[in-house]
Amino acid sequence: MKIGHVARQYIHVPHSCDYLVTPYTKSRQLLRLEEDCGCIVNLIHPEDPRAIYCPPGYRTIEVVYDEDRGRHDLFLHRLNYIINPRRQSIRLVTTVVRQINGKEFTMKAEDANELLRCQVRPRYRDIRAIILSAGKHTTVPR
Repeated sequence: MKIGHVARQYIHVPHSCDYLVTPYTKSRQLLRLEEDCGCIVNLIHPEDPRAIYCPPGYRTIEVVYDEDRGRHDLFLHRLNYIINPRRQSIRLVTTVVRQINGKEFTMKAEDANELLRCQVRPRYRDIRAIILSAGKHTTVPR
């Protein structure tokens, strides 16, 4: 059951990747990445309030994800690999999550930690198989 999705993320990228994210000439790599991850990458102007905490030598980009096809986890890894495959060079700043009722909120580190700690729910057919086989393996005498 889906309760929400990542609507957008704000990421700091180094100036060395300007050839990828300039708004009037997106590279083929970035276009392919946008298609594979179901998103659109926008360069944020340095005067914009969302870019106020951008460190020197970096630019801020906004990544808007499609509700159904958006793959935020894959996007971060692949973008970093395109920029510098040997070390982490991008910095994730903010993740905005849109709930099913339309409300948006900024995900905090504690929220992300909670998602990482949750267990994967078992499949229905596995539980059913356990329940159906429970009577066959009992050692209780009749």
